[in-house]
Amino acid sequence: MKVLRNIASQLHVYIIWLILSVVIWGFVFTHVTDAPAEKKVVLFADVYACRELELELELEKSMPDGIRMIRTHSFGYVVFGDRELLGADLYLIPLSEAERYLPSFLPLDSAALPWAEDELWYWEGVPYGVRMRPAESFLQYEAPGEAREDFALFFGVNSVHAASFRGSGDDAALAVARSLYGLD
Repeated sequence: MKVLRNIASQLHVYIIWLILSVVIWGFVFTHVTDAPAEKKVVLFADVYACRELELELELEKSMPDGIRMIRTHSFGYVVFGDRELLGADLYLIPLSEAERYLPSFLPLDSAALPWAEDELWYWEGVPYGVRMRPAESFLQYEAPGEAREDFALFFGVNSVHAASFRGSGDDAALAVARSLYGLD
């Protein structure tokens, strides 16, 4: 009985150590399993549901040189901060929301794109996105019962992987966009 009373009186210390341990191991795990922005391509999809892990594995089958990982997230992933969202390389957005997010997208050089002019989405005569509904086996675009909506893929203004449009970096985002476009 004395042992149990002693443990109970020190319970707050054990809980503090448990919390610190979880935080430290979470930090270590995150840094071991993540890569810097220069080594990963990040896609955010504003869709109803996304099978993120399966989509990542499928896109990594044709991963561009110099890239260690491809990350995909739905917009619901961003809860406590938007740093990763604002630094994303690719965005899959419904066209009804495109104007709202326009400052986050790079204007495109249509000559650098493998898609036809009629597949591009324009804002005030400037191409910004590629109209597509790729990877429907990985993405559920609308909630059940909602009307079908048009989507476009956009390149992030802060992407380090959009050299064809920024003039610096590499073109890994364009390579991933091509792979995504090819998925059914």
